[in-house]
Amino acid sequence: MISKKHKAFRSMLMGSVMLTPMMLAANATAQDADEDDKDDVEEITVTGIRASLKSARDMKRNADTAVDTISASDVSTLPDLSVAEALARVPGVVVQRFGLGASDGDFPSPEGGDNLIRGLQLVRSEFNGRDAFSANGGRSLDFGTVPPELIGSVEVFKNSSADLIQGGIGGTINLRTLEPFDRSGRIAVVTVDGTYTDLRDEFTPDISVVLGDRWEVSSGEVGLLGSFSTSELKSSLEGFQIGQLLPIDLDGQTVAVPGGFQLRTNEVDRSRDSYYLAGQWRNEEGNLEVTAKYSRIENTVTSDERTLEWFSDGEMWFQTGPTGDYTTTPFSSNGLAQCNGSNDPTPSNPTCEMTQSVSALFESGVVSNGLRDWTGSRGANFTNLGIHQEEKSMTDDLSINIKWMPTEQLFVNIDAHKTSASFDMSRLWAGTRFYSDFELNADLDDPRVRLVVDPDNNPQARGGLTPAYNGDLSDPVNSFLLFAADEFQDNEGDMFAIKGDVQYDFDNDSWFESVKFGARYAERDQVNRSAGLNWAALAPSWGGGLLPMNALATPGFETVDFSNFFGGGVVTGDNTEVVFANRELLSDYDAFVQMVDTDPLITPDWNPLRRDGQVDWSRGTIGDIVEKTTDFYVRLDMGNEFDNGMSLDANVGLRYTKSSVSGQGQLDYNDITDDDARTLAPQTTAFFDQESIDRSGQFSNVGYWLPSLNVKWNVSETSLIRFAGSKQITRPNISQLRSSQVAVGALRYIVDEDTDPPTVTDVVPNLINIYGGNPNLEAIESWNFDLGYEYYFGEQDSFTFSLFYKDISNNIIYGSQTLETVTLDGQEVAIVYNGDLNQDEATIKGFEVAYQQFFTHLDGFLGHLGVQANYTYIDAKTDAPLPIVDADGDGTPDSFERIFRYGVNDYLGLSKHTANLIGIYQDDKLEVRLAYNWRSSHLSSYRDFVTGNPIIQQDRGYLDGSIKYELNDMMQLRVQVANILNTRAKADQQIDADGQTFGRTAFLGDRRIKAGIRFKF
Repeated sequence: MISKKHKAFRSMLMGSVMLTPMMLAANATAQDADEDDKDDVEEITVTGIRASLKSARDMKRNADTAVDTISASDVSTLPDLSVAEALARVPGVVVQRFGLGASDGDFPSPEGGDNLIRGLQLVRSEFNGRDAFSANGGRSLDFGTVPPELIGSVEVFKNSSADLIQGGIGGTINLRTLEPFDRSGRIAVVTVDGTYTDLRDEFTPDISVVLGDRWEVSSGEVGLLGSFSTSELKSSLEGFQIGQLLPIDLDGQTVAVPGGFQLRTNEVDRSRDSYYLAGQWRNEEGNLEVTAKYSRIENTVTSDERTLEWFSDGEMWFQTGPTGDYTTTPFSSNGLAQCNGSNDPTPSNPTCEMTQSVSALFESGVVSNGLRDWTGSRGANFTNLGIHQEEKSMTDDLSINIKWMPTEQLFVNIDAHKTSASFDMSRLWAGTRFYSDFELNADLDDPRVRLVVDPDNNPQARGGLTPAYNGDLSDPVNSFLLFAADEFQDNEGDMFAIKGDVQYDFDNDSWFESVKFGARYAERDQVNRSAGLNWAALAPSWGGGLLPMNALATPGFETVDFSNFFGGGVVTGDNTEVVFANRELLSDYDAFVQMVDTDPLITPDWNPLRRDGQVDWSRGTIGDIVEKTTDFYVRLDMGNEFDNGMSLDANVGLRYTKSSVSGQGQLDYNDITDDDARTLAPQTTAFFDQESIDRSGQFSNVGYWLPSLNVKWNVSETSLIRFAGSKQITRPNISQLRSSQVAVGALRYIVDEDTDPPTVTDVVPNLINIYGGNPNLEAIESWNFDLGYEYYFGEQDSFTFSLFYKDISNNIIYGSQTLETVTLDGQEVAIVYNGDLNQDEATIKGFEVAYQQFFTHLDGFLGHLGVQANYTYIDAKTDAPLPIVDADGDGTPDSFERIFRYGVNDYLGLSKHTANLIGIYQDDKLEVRLAYNWRSSHLSSYRDFVTGNPIIQQDRGYLDGSIKYELNDMMQLRVQVANILNTRAKADQQIDADGQTFGRTAFLGDRRIKAGIRFKF
């Protein structure tokens, strides 16, 4: 019996086993006109999207572990607008449009980005079976940044075998690019598309070119294939946010009052260029093949954000309330936290974590806040925040692969690659202020806001100015320059890896088919430079009065109209336009700094991080990390065919992996520069004046044994039962392992507001927070098990069902840990590390069911229809982040550390239910596809900054579609539409220990319509 591995390896030598069948089908010529209708139907079933789904089905069936696959139906024809969005059609895979943890959910992406497998972020990404990463400090590639034109197929491994590289507890996603030998001959494809985004109301171009050929030469055969693509996208996001519910005493009862709101617009411009070249050579005997590839992907993202907001915090929460008549609606809670997430509690200042019972919910009325009344202002102190951000990223990869079959039973594979990546980010903020009361309908489905200016508003101005204030918020006289902030990142990473595999096929009829063993060495060097967020005042009220925007020496303002926000009807009344820092000025960092330096009325505390084009990295952190990894494995393949027609295939293996991490860094102390603090808290000031402490060295050198077992019982020619079990690890992200840290003081200012102006009488150190990496993190470990049934019928039809279970230990979460306490200026002050910790365990279990069928047995129109459907159920529990509030019940938080409220033990990012339903029509000219993707609610943050509460993303679904029409053998017209239903993504906040929720955010993005033409020569 010839081993299946032997035949598979021969297929690899003859071309990519993943791509060739599908590509050859796509290259098949049309049937002659005199063929009968039956032959025509058969031809249709092996072309276009049907061919790609058949290829994906067959790959899954033949795989030796739990795998799902996506195939492009032809060159430059991935079925979705991005790789990340295409992956969301795979059972158990979701695309992340919102970040996870802290307040990342407040900043969604216009395009789908990272992918989760079975609810886990612990995903390994590969590019042609090799490490792929971005220089943002992670271990994975953002699949939203990969041009779909490059991709021939995508493999999603949900379990493992010994020869697969470790790293994906959730799974491994491998992107396979096109190769010259995928096609039987010459290939020339040009696509020209344009994308329209309806919210932004912009058109942008997409162009790609793929050229390739193969030739017979004296030594065998050679092939070359190259591609270039360029793509632009102009998109918009609009977001409405609600603050926490404040327990406010009103007329003898405690009422839950929404603690503010935010309106945000964000215009995002993305440009992407990719370059790819692949060459292959195969000798005449067909037992030696060499493949070399080079790819480079460049992404530039520029965004301009405008945010109008007022949120209550620990300083002002109790000063919030109605100015006149108001109404309430019945509502009760046993305990609402008093204020938001920006103030970590201490025994001396537990304000925000203390709770109060409420008996009603504020429904309507004009709300005000009196925090800055001493300045002459009247109303809540709104902030208009303008942010300009630029990101540039690059990933390039150079690789060579050699496959050699020296004998009929021996196979050798050698693979090496060098990957380089860079990521640069710059961000500039400018905040302006106005004062106004407001009306708020805090309903995510029907939000409404009205700004109501108090006629007695008369803030003190600086420099002898006597502004003529009025009630028009679009007049710059009523808005004031307040603060600036900047932030920079400059990251670069390099990796070199080489591996060798040797396989020996047993030439006998025993159960043992082959043995395979190999080794791998990888070295990654990552440098992360980060400075900021560097926030400070420019013209604060306490520094001599406010500075009206119309009094700036350099014109630096613009008005933004919110009357059409969410399509209109949200912002009502006379004041729909407000004043922001000028967008053009914010996009020119040096010009903004010059304005701050030269305007006589600006008295900045803000010291820019960049001058003369150079960033002062000494005011931030620099982490230099080197990770060296060595792997060894052995794998034994077995199989047997039984007399009853059944057969069994199995592999058992053991992988050993060991990595050492070393790095350079230091603990820096953030100087206290405020004059009041230096005078009133001298010991605290001296603590932060101390010199930096070196933290360089080698931090870990840990090895892991990773066993695996995969069994496939072929019950019949159409059905099989599959079992997979393995131990896996996911190492911490490179950025998490940096040794650089910074100590920052959290100071509380005691102010006597009875004086004119108010006077700082004391400065109290609350906490010493340590931020930065944790080089002592250990790898996350998991035992993974899959058990599935797969039924294959027809030409491309299938039904599959699988159970899965994961037992995860040493999970990494962002938390707090008290290191020690010191006494400064008469206060016991905790030194608290805030960062990533091995603090969590979890179990994840569930099932996936998938169905795919084309109704070719039916007549007429119905015979051209097909359907794909899948559903995934996941049940997961993890440890609630520590600490909890007031375990001893004395009314005071028990810890110096960050409080994670209500003991929520859901797993971040994990939806209990996800589903896809895809309808397909295809004939010899027309292909139509409608795809609906839905996921149930999921936890996106244990504690966000604005509210301090856990955040739960609501259920949501997206409908996408595509139409392709073959004009002739050379030209195809195509249209793809994303977000047809104009889905609004909404999230709630958990507001009490009983699990009650209240609206938190609603975001609206563009519909994207991409139309164009594809030429194939």
